[in-house]
Amino acid sequence: MTRLRGPRRGFGGSPRATRVGEQVQHELGQMLVRGLKDPRIAGLVTITGVELSPDLREGVVYYSVFGGADVRRSTQEGLEAAAGYLKREVAQRLRLRVTPTLRFAVDESIERGDRIERLLREVHEAENSTPPSQPVPPPLAVEGQGGGATRGDASPSRSRPPPLRRGGEGEAGNGGGEG
Repeated sequence: MTRLRGPRRGFGGSPRATRVGEQVQHELGQMLVRGLKDPRIAGLVTITGVELSPDLREGVVYYSVFGGADVRRSTQEGLEAAAGYLKREVAQRLRLRVTPTLRFAVDESIERGDRIERLLREVHEAENSTPPSQPVPPPLAVEGQGGGATRGDASPSRSRPPPLRRGGEGEAGNGGGEG
């Protein structure tokens, strides 16, 4: 069970199911690299993860495919049609006593990540290409304080200097003024 991106409705994670899931993912990836005879499985298909039930009888294969919605739909149909063949091949290659029944699900996390990256890039380009309407002045320190408040600091304790205390009754040795 290879957990990649985002929450999935997984089966749980026994160590054996995790190990076998990784092996199934590798073998399915190898089979897709060599190619399947089904013309519906076109484009770049990548197996992004396999989650197996603890008893290894069921498995969900997550994949991503490069292309539009029609390519995704035809790839899904092709993978579902080839599920029996793929199960048989996995059983032969891994020599498992129980081979999981494979279901296929599109992993959309890569597309979401690409979309977010594209939106952030567009915002960044828009900020760099459009000059601001008014220049923003740098923050200034309020005079009388040692680098305390800056412009826009609404805290009254920082925007005014502290009141001066003068020596008076009961305040001997305050370092005050004349008196």
